[in-house]
Amino acid sequence: MEKNKAKSFKVNGRQQMTRTWEPSVARCLFRAYGRDYVKAGLLKLVHDINIFVGPVVLHGLIDFLSDPKAPLHRGLLLTVYVTLSQTIMSFCLRHYFFKCYLCGLRMRSAIVVQVYKKALVLSSAERQRCTVGEIMNLMTVDAQRIQDLTTYLHAIWYSFVQIGISLYFLWGQLGPSCLGGLAVILIMVPLNKTIASWMGNLQKSLMESRDVRVNMNNEVIGNMKEIKLHGWEDNFKERILLLRNIELRHLFRYVIANAFSIMMWTAVPLFVAIATFTCYVFTGNTLDVANALTSLALFDILRFPLFMLPQVVNNLVEAGVSFHRLHNFLLSEEHMPVSQGSLSTSGIEISDGTFIYESKKPRYETNGDKSVKCTLMRKELHDKEWEIALLKAQLEDAENTIRSLERHPCGKLCGKDVERFIGGEGGELTHDLLALRRINFRCKSGDLIAVVGSVGSGKSTFLKSILGEVKSIAGTLAVKGRLAYCPQMPFIMNDTIRRNVVFGKQNDSFEQERYECAISACALEHDLSTFCDGDLTEVGEKGITLSGGQKARIALARALYQDANIYLLDDPLSAVDAHVGKHIFEKCIVDEMLLNRSSKVSSKHQSIVILVTNSIQYLSNPNVRKIVVIENGAVAEVGSFDELKSRKDSIFSSFLSVVDDARLEKNRPLSNFNGDDVNLEPKETSHTVSSTSCQSSTDRQVKPHVNDDDQIQTEGIHLKPKSCSVSDSKSYPEINRKRPASSLMTNEFQEREKGHVDLKVYLEWAKSAGGMYFIISLAIAYAIDQGVGVFSKWWLTFWSGNEGGNATWFLRIYACINFLAILTIFVRVVFIYVCGLRASRLLFMNLLQNMMKAPMSFFDTTPTGRIVNRFSKDVYTLDENLVATMRSYLATLSSVIGTVIVVS
Repeated sequence: MEKNKAKSFKVNGRQQMTRTWEPSVARCLFRAYGRDYVKAGLLKLVHDINIFVGPVVLHGLIDFLSDPKAPLHRGLLLTVYVTLSQTIMSFCLRHYFFKCYLCGLRMRSAIVVQVYKKALVLSSAERQRCTVGEIMNLMTVDAQRIQDLTTYLHAIWYSFVQIGISLYFLWGQLGPSCLGGLAVILIMVPLNKTIASWMGNLQKSLMESRDVRVNMNNEVIGNMKEIKLHGWEDNFKERILLLRNIELRHLFRYVIANAFSIMMWTAVPLFVAIATFTCYVFTGNTLDVANALTSLALFDILRFPLFMLPQVVNNLVEAGVSFHRLHNFLLSEEHMPVSQGSLSTSGIEISDGTFIYESKKPRYETNGDKSVKCTLMRKELHDKEWEIALLKAQLEDAENTIRSLERHPCGKLCGKDVERFIGGEGGELTHDLLALRRINFRCKSGDLIAVVGSVGSGKSTFLKSILGEVKSIAGTLAVKGRLAYCPQMPFIMNDTIRRNVVFGKQNDSFEQERYECAISACALEHDLSTFCDGDLTEVGEKGITLSGGQKARIALARALYQDANIYLLDDPLSAVDAHVGKHIFEKCIVDEMLLNRSSKVSSKHQSIVILVTNSIQYLSNPNVRKIVVIENGAVAEVGSFDELKSRKDSIFSSFLSVVDDARLEKNRPLSNFNGDDVNLEPKETSHTVSSTSCQSSTDRQVKPHVNDDDQIQTEGIHLKPKSCSVSDSKSYPEINRKRPASSLMTNEFQEREKGHVDLKVYLEWAKSAGGMYFIISLAIAYAIDQGVGVFSKWWLTFWSGNEGGNATWFLRIYACINFLAILTIFVRVVFIYVCGLRASRLLFMNLLQNMMKAPMSFFDTTPTGRIVNRFSKDVYTLDENLVATMRSYLATLSSVIGTVIVVS
């Protein structure tokens, strides 16, 4: 059932994208979960109707006790009415809260899932705009705000129901005098709108500062190894504390505004009582005991909706900001797959393609525009200015090309001329905005194409253009076939080596033979034999427990296992030694990826391999169909190794000459180079790590860095010139080991304490808030607040018992008591919020200090997301949720204690 509702939320979102009106997250949530939420509202309606049985029965009991001749069954009947109403109220209220909490939890889960799925398909430009801190806050703080809203959202309508019924019964008790209280309620409506708008602006500023701080936390946690190596802990600690102080300043303004809002709406029932009794007295009426006590009971009922209504309005404002943030994120541009064009078979075709990085587009800032029309006009103008800049960049690039062609009528451009014209006067704009310029490229099945170029020339961008990661603004791009991409910085997830290789293809879809072939072709057999758990060895986050070469080879094995039609390899050979690189090039890239010689593993077909590399020793291989030289974002030269080498003035020849100069000391001129001349035999090393060096799973915390790439060939891997067929592959039991592997990362569910929260936790928070001074002051504040409330009710009862007294004097005293109650409420709320901020600040500093001083083993064995959650969701709980919950709890507790004292 839950899956159906989550699916309904997703389907409703897609349907709204096709409608003419603006898509709404709130509308999608209502269509998915609204029916259950409305059912909960019906239970609350039954509860609210029964809540007025008490005042009516109270008036009847007073009359019954005042009349000695009243029959006994009348009193018993009134008692039965009260008992039944209280039972029904209790049943309905508990089920109402259960259903509201359940709906809130489901909404939060649906939002977290959709934000996570959206983050996986964002375009490259949106990934630059949406920081990790913002996404984390969307999944924690904003989702939590929407969940919290569901608990009392029904107060939007049941508050008016309770207010209306209360005023009806007050009319019956006090007559038209209750209109004075109604006037007070109506006066507070526009004031509430102003306060809500003010708090909305404060909430927006608070969330923006929180995004910046959480993003900085995430950056520091993700790069803790570099920070510790350079001894920058104190510097980054100061930066985070500076951002935290900015966040606390915004939070202080917000809590002061919230305290003012609570004070105003807590004062409304008191103002209503004063206005009602004032009208009642000045119209010549006399207040008796029955009317006074019944009116007090009705005013107590009126107190809750008037108190909850501003709270819900504030929650609506906060949730509105969260809905707006979710709306903007979920409507962000997604990555669009590249079309197949006119290709009928596997291949790539780029014709006059010009590409840009959308991340270079300046971010649009609203500058506080409140008008929606003005904001849309400014955004449209911003987009047009960006389009004009791109057109100017293309025009400038075209003018440079025309100028170069005019200087060379034969049309043969040397690399120096191209470089001079592009880098000449006026060429800065083109270089800044255009990532790739006028790219013409075609390949078909069976092509092994090498892409070379200097650092920053656009080799990686060329691969990303094929993936659709950079935007095409001119020309055409068509790609047909399954893609496998091996990035320059391999993505390694916190999981076993096997799951990093198969990458989702598990259980029924797992191919054992192809998996073994990928392991062998990427020279991973010996590495697995040195690991205690073989291929079930758990890898730390970002491959922290692996060497650079091991991470590159695992990423290559993952790409090979996918059995794709097109392989895009971004310089994977730079992370391994020469002899390992030769093995990978011959066995993995040529034999398996290109020629697919392991016919037993899959259907025999030739794939396309595009290899970005500056390892020139592999370019003379006869399987390399052509070499593409990229310079300054454009294809400068295309040809075979012999063709490009024969051009003395080519850019490729300059690469060869640089390598020639580097090898002159060894008398190894590259002019006589071919791929087999280089000595790629492995060298014996003195730091080989055997499998016996692994520690047991009980006394280790982190897997050691087992070996470097130059260790691999010393034991067991022989670089023989044969294909990686399954029949020739080596059998290694470690890969098929069935016993449970030892866990590297700590398990939060096992370490988390169960049951109630220990009292020491609350005492530690109270100690940070001010210690005994805070506890004593808080107790005194609640005692005074409750004492003033009890004194107000006692004074009204005393007034009703002195019918011949001066009504104006009684009324003045009653008004003074109520104004004192309002003042004590404001002071109490501000005090608890300020002390809560003090505790939150100190606890955050301690948390940050402990994190900065923690050893690297802690970060190696603790997932980054878990640590970030401590600085996002848990800090938000300390900042706001804990204080608000404790304030409500203490208010209820003090009310119960006060009632017990009065009754006793």
